[in-house]
Amino acid sequence: MPPRGLGIPLLPRAIALAAMALPLGLLVPATAQGASPTPSTVYAIGKHVCRLPVPGHASCLVMRRVIVTKATAGARPIELPSTSALAGGRSRTAMIGPAGGLTPGDLATAYGYSPTATGAGQTIAIVAAFNDPNLNADLQTFDSNYSLAACSTSDGCLKIVNETGGAVLPAADTTGWSAEETLDVESAHSVCQHCKILLVEATTDSMTDLAKAENEAAALGATEISNSYGDSETGWASVASSYNHPGIVITAGSGDDGYYNYDQLGSSTPSPFNQPYAPASFRTVVAVGGTTLYLGQTAARQAEVVWNDNGIQAYNEANLGVPLGATGGGCSTYVPVEGWQKGLATWPSTDCGSHRLVADIAADADPLTGFDIYDTYNCGTPCGTPGWQTTGGTSLSSPLIAGMYALAGGAHGVAYPALTLYGHLGGTSLYDVTSGGDGLCGGEGAAACSDPNTLGLGILDCAYPAS
Repeated sequence: MPPRGLGIPLLPRAIALAAMALPLGLLVPATAQGASPTPSTVYAIGKHVCRLPVPGHASCLVMRRVIVTKATAGARPIELPSTSALAGGRSRTAMIGPAGGLTPGDLATAYGYSPTATGAGQTIAIVAAFNDPNLNADLQTFDSNYSLAACSTSDGCLKIVNETGGAVLPAADTTGWSAEETLDVESAHSVCQHCKILLVEATTDSMTDLAKAENEAAALGATEISNSYGDSETGWASVASSYNHPGIVITAGSGDDGYYNYDQLGSSTPSPFNQPYAPASFRTVVAVGGTTLYLGQTAARQAEVVWNDNGIQAYNEANLGVPLGATGGGCSTYVPVEGWQKGLATWPSTDCGSHRLVADIAADADPLTGFDIYDTYNCGTPCGTPGWQTTGGTSLSSPLIAGMYALAGGAHGVAYPALTLYGHLGGTSLYDVTSGGDGLCGGEGAAACSDPNTLGLGILDCAYPAS
């Protein structure tokens, strides 16, 4: 049974609750001492860390929050603790992260799980590309800051291998994947502190090397495997078998560019449209979408909406080329739908017919309400300033869900554990996120956004008729 508090499958036709007036920024919780630091309003955008995918390769899905000026295209207001509060020392249990983002305690409270309750016998594998030479040391600093259970290569909690299981690791990263590895490892460990963490580093970000790493993770005994990367599913059918390991929970981020990757409209090298990302589109995995999570003063979950930082601004994507970030999704072009998904009462409204729909479940992924990680490896401009950073993307939601499955004991003999999610719909284990949408119009409706499917770029929002 999945732990309490997971998001539900993100159907692309999410219902917009027009009367639900939510703030645009992060609701800052109080510190552990009960005093709220005086907040300051700043403006931020989410920025992709890795390059957009190129044919035969995957892009990592981590995004980082970047503070900008109010006049910056797409900038949104958020509330952060005052500079003096951040610099003046803080309790190790304070509920505001060092960079002003969410903490392990915030996520545990919001989603209702105990990170130390169990996890013995579970191994969460992280599959990524290239090498982060500082990851082991950074994880220890991260754990120390939050008084988490220790995890390092010396105590046997953390193991790092190459795509064939060897100790000779790939070249040090220069493209942003090191930030991906840091986010994945630190977030997974923070969710399940008694789980072992296995990091399998592919030699390159090619889909063939990543597939080798996936198989190696399974061969080394992983009970959960998290994949925070992908590309439009064209060409990925050749490696689909590498993501088919019955009895292992395999999670995959749905992407950070919205329904059918509309967020790449302004790019000079966009992925193919009208396709979801693979490996999330494979029916053998748990496809993980993203939400924007709002917390109250005690870090309790106050509200949660479909992650779409574009809103109705997305109409400008084709002209401005400003990718602001939104949870990925869409109907597969060739992967058949499983009965547990097709049996949904809402299935006809998805227009997916006999093909799989991405995603199955969701958790916080918005970099504006993201998770603070500690990353000192300077891979260049993509990775940002070394140290504490607020990060997100479905790179965050995928390891979070993998960690929650680990707390629940893994697959429990179920060949493809996505099935168990659908069996708990309507119960107390899952709740329904019904506000917003991941299409180009963000669930705003015709009054605020004209039909984007008439732009000649394909189906960009399934809330409008395909015709």
